[in-house]
Amino acid sequence: MGIIRVAKNSNYVVMNRTALTDNRLSWKAKGIMAYMLSMPDDWVFYMDELMTHSTDGKASFRAGFNELKTCGYIERKPIREGQRIKEWETIVHEVPINSLLTDFQEVEKQEVENQEVGFQEVENRTLLSTDINQVLNKPNTDNNQVLTEREESQSVNPFLEIKNCFDSTIRISNFTDHRKMDKLLDLYPDHLLIVEAIKLTADLGKSSIEYIEGILRNWSLEKGVNSYADWQVKIDGKNGRQNGSSTGGTTSTKPIVFGDYSS
Repeated sequence: MGIIRVAKNSNYVVMNRTALTDNRLSWKAKGIMAYMLSMPDDWVFYMDELMTHSTDGKASFRAGFNELKTCGYIERKPIREGQRIKEWETIVHEVPINSLLTDFQEVEKQEVENQEVGFQEVENRTLLSTDINQVLNKPNTDNNQVLTEREESQSVNPFLEIKNCFDSTIRISNFTDHRKMDKLLDLYPDHLLIVEAIKLTADLGKSSIEYIEGILRNWSLEKGVNSYADWQVKIDGKNGRQNGSSTGGTTSTKPIVFGDYSS
């Protein structure tokens, strides 16, 4: 099999090869990753818009997208206005964060460390084409839109926090669970609240995402709990007061439960 190449004078992109050679990813996920890396650094991604650029259906696209989140290539970061989450920002990492493939990344580093273009791609992406009919000749210059490597490593990945909590307290999650977790984040953007619902689900001996969603729905409708801050005041605070009270020398440690969460 041969490769027929063209002159790279327009309509091309330079990207790190880590995702393309990551055997944990499907070809679908690698394609999504390559498309997103072809966009400008300050590009804003919307799920519905991304889906229009291929023949994959919604479920198929989300499966590939969730692979990238699970493997640390994509994170969703909350944009806050005071205590309220205004929206979620999607951040794409050329090299996965919190990756278990340390040796794998080291090999990639050795492959590109002597290539000048590789450094330009990571630090100052100048060779970038984002549209068939348009070539960008200048890098992104908005310093407020660019996260430093240190900031990226310290940022929170809501999906991974939810997944890790679920895996450690209930059972190992699968791709079907991941799609449902993504839906939970859309419905309840405060991931810390979802983490508490997962912990309560584990305490009650349940294991389904539907049960977790039932807890969140019940908290919202019956207790007005729609954020982690609400949970701390209305549930954790109440739980602490009840657990701290005693009758006849006996202290209650049973979690407070409202209604039937099963769906």
